[in-house]
Amino acid sequence: MSEAKHKGEARAGAQAAGNLLGSAFLKEAEFLIGAQSELLSNVEEAVQGWVQRQREALDTSARSIQKMYDCRNIVDLMQAQQLFFTDCLHWVATEMRAVGQNAAAVTRATAARAGEAVEGAAEEARHAAKAARETAPGRTAQERAAA
Repeated sequence: MSEAKHKGEARAGAQAAGNLLGSAFLKEAEFLIGAQSELLSNVEEAVQGWVQRQREALDTSARSIQKMYDCRNIVDLMQAQQLFFTDCLHWVATEMRAVGQNAAAVTRATAARAGEAVEGAAEEARHAAKAARETAPGRTAQERAAA
């Protein structure tokens, strides 16, 4: 009878550990899917911003080229070219700023998700260790109570 009791306790302990590991796996998968979702949202936002900026740059470029084409003297042409060059520098600066902001946002989100995942894994490991200690075969009731 004692042997059957120990086998039952061992089986229950293994099942509890398996449940905890399965739970940990599901939580990790949830964190990963959440991180992927957040990353894709950030990428979508970045691409939409880029497309909008490119559309504005193309429209402004077309107007500047038309203005240069319509110029009748060299002074007006030089002013139009100067304005076009200034706009180009502004676009480059805007793109660099947008890329930096997007990269910083993605990095912050990834670091936060990684911290959550580590905390969750550590908590699950503590629970699994505690469950393993409590259901270990061959332990007396006093040892279990002390744990």
